[in-house]
Amino acid sequence: MSWWKEGLPSEDEMEEGRRNLASTENKVDFIVTHCGAASSILLYSLGGYKPDILKKWFMGHYHDNYAVNDKEIIIYEQIVRIA
Repeated sequence: MSWWKEGLPSEDEMEEGRRNLASTENKVDFIVTHCGAASSILLYSLGGYKPDILKKWFMGHYHDNYAVNDKEIIIYEQIVRIA
């Protein structure tokens, strides 16, 4: 697995994220990221997982259009209405 130090959030960015989550009592409706949750990665590539608790998680890393399940969606060449 490869990673780039420049892709990691700074401590200021992490603190801003913590403040933003705290302001909503750590509740979110949607997550949009490059990589998915560990549960999505396991399900998409190995077939077993424990789901995260959220409404929807959209990810694009896998360059595919695939609904992992009803909450976790890999998007690449599609537009998805989320609200």
